[in-house]
Amino acid sequence: MSDTYQGRVPSRAETVVGMLGDAIRRWADRLAFTRFMQGDPAEANRLAQDLNIDKRTLLDVVRKGHGSAALLARRMGLLGIDAEAIRKREPAVVQDLSRCCSLCGSKPRCARDMVREPQGESWRTYCPNEPTLETLRPAAAGEKAA
Repeated sequence: MSDTYQGRVPSRAETVVGMLGDAIRRWADRLAFTRFMQGDPAEANRLAQDLNIDKRTLLDVVRKGHGSAALLARRMGLLGIDAEAIRKREPAVVQDLSRCCSLCGSKPRCARDMVREPQGESWRTYCPNEPTLETLRPAAAGEKAA
């Protein structure tokens, strides 16, 4: 099937079915994680503690889904921040950035702004990570020069 599929654009129906399948998988993953949290509270507490967040925040992050990680990575790239270098040097900072991004209510606006005006500055007015990203920006630029 993949040989005949390559080189052609999927139909609208195929795209919708694919999106539906992705949504169902995400829902099932969130449900399984919620059951894990309820079924093994001690392990859930350890996981939350390892992530330096409370269980309620952990559940909220899981419920919000994984799309925010892509937004954060893209924003960091637009700002010239080497996310991998920061992750190696300051893993707790990246963890906090990810948590804030996951819980942010402005993801649709953020995604729209990155498409419409990638180098724009409006994100600074609503992004909870703006101060941290601005702090990381010069450090990342200095690393590239070194």
